[in-house]
Order: sequence, then C-alpha cells, then structure tokens
Amino acid sequence: MPNDLKRDFDLLNKLIGNLLEKSATLWRRKLLDFGGKEISDDTKDTYYSLIDIKYPLSEGEFKKFVEETTKRGNFQIELDRLYLPPLEDEGEFIPILALSCDLKSPHGSISFRIRLIRGDTKKKPLTFQGIGYRFELGHSTSTHSYYHVQFTNLADESDPKWQLPGCPVWIPTLIPRILTPARNPVSLILCILLSLYGKIEFVDKLVSGIRADKRYFELIKSCTHASESP
Repeated sequence: MPNDLKRDFDLLNKLIGNLLEKSATLWRRKLLDFGGKEISDDTKDTYYSLIDIKYPLSEGEFKKFVEETTKRGNFQIELDRLYLPPLEDEGEFIPILALSCDLKSPHGSISFRIRLIRGDTKKKPLTFQGIGYRFELGHSTSTHSYYHVQFTNLADESDPKWQLPGCPVWIPTLIPRILTPARNPVSLILCILLSLYGKIEFVDKLVSGIRADKRYFELIKSCTHASESP
C-alpha cells in the first residue's frame, strides 16, 4: 500500500509539473492554444485581469511544495491557481484547476475543481462570468462512492476573490453525479484534461518521459478509442 501511494503521489506531481510548464509556455511566451492557434485579444485581456486577482502557481512554488510534502511523507496535496493551457474549444474561457486530496484516505477527500472563467468584454471595466465543476471520489458510505463529476457554483467558493459574478446561483451542485472512467487520482486528472482538450495526443505529450504503470492510462485510452472500428 505505501508503495502504491508513493507511485500515485509521485506521478500526480510529475503530471502537475508538466502541466505548469506547458501552460506557462503557451500563456506567457507563445500566446497560442494547444492546437497552435493564436489566443484572441479578448481572452488575453481576461487572462491578464485574472492574474491580477490570483497569480498563477509558479513552477518554483510547486517545486517547493513537492519538496516539503515529500519530506513530510503525508501524501496530501492542496494546490490552487493552476492555470491550465489555453482551450481550443470555447477559447474565451480560462481553465483554472485546484486540487485537494489525501491519498491515505481517498474516499471523500479527493476533489479536483475546475473553474472556467470568461471576461465580459462588453462591459467596462471588464467583469467575469464563470462556472465550476468538481471531479471527485465520494465517501465510501455514500450513494456515490465512485469517481464522478458534478457542477459547483462559484458563488459558494470560500475565498471571496473567487466569488465571481455571472455564475447562476440556481445551478444544482449535488446532482447529477456523472460517472467518470477513473480508477485512481491520476486517471481522474487525465479525465479532466480529456474533457477539456478532447485529444489523447494532449495526454500523450504530458506523460511522455514519465515512467508509469500502464494501469494509469489504459482505461482512459480504451474509452477514447471506444468508437473506433476494430
């Protein structure tokens, strides 16, 4: 069990590190989305306005986090401000990831949140609109003790800086709990990325150079190829 925990923990951190590097390259250096298309001016304005509120988690901050958590050996991850690479579809939205998990007791403690935030460029000063999703593993005693995704209302966020206008308060946050093909926290992150970018090539690039048991990726790949002819 400890070895499995360490493998999950190390692989999660490697994936997050690759994501941070890829995202920084596209947002700050190339100003391109994952498909190589230039980011629109409106999306750039939204991005620069957002990072004034919460600056993206830096690679240096993340490296320090990994060093400290590895030293403690508690297999807990609490991270926010992970700005994901620019989207191809619905490119006006900025995807931001937050992770909270305890790998020692995963049921009920794994919650990966995605915030999709856009700027209403018709209003001056620019205002934000957004919606959120929780990718989670439910409590073992609950009726949804499986990996699933559901809506979250940004107005319910505890940090006032994330209580952004434009997210309907009536969005249901308990149902539906949509089943995802994840079996561990690593494959749950891959589910998130595939749901946003829709390309197995994106995942392939992120995991290239990472040595890992094939069980982490085979289920996701089988799902993405399910509609292909044998």
